[in-house]
Amino acid sequence: MSATDVLDESADELGEIIHTAFPVFPVCSVTPDPAAALSEVTASATGLLPNQPLDVLLGTIEVARGVTDATGAATLTFQLPAVPGGNHLVTMGSVGTVLYSGLYR
Repeated sequence: MSATDVLDESADELGEIIHTAFPVFPVCSVTPDPAAALSEVTASATGLLPNQPLDVLLGTIEVARGVTDATGAATLTFQLPAVPGGNHLVTMGSVGTVLYSGLYR
C-alpha cells in the first residue's frame, strides 16, 4: 500500500510517497482442543521471526522445543504430560513474543 503526502506546505513541495504495510500478528493453535493428559498434540504458530528458537509450555512445564522456519512458522508435536487437575495454559514463546493457545485440563 502506498500514499502520497499532498499537503501544500510550499509552492515547491511535490509531496512524498509513503509506503506502508498491514501488520502481521503472530497466531498459534493447539490441536486437538481439548486434549487429555498423555495424548499427542500439535502446536502450530505463524507470524514469528524466522529461524529462531521456540519453546512450548504447559503451565510452567516445558513440553517441546523447536525452531521457526524461514517464514516464521513452526509445527511441533508432543505428548501432554500428566499434570494435577485444573486448567493449564499452553503458551509458545520465541524471541520476546509469547503466544497463548488454550487451557487444558
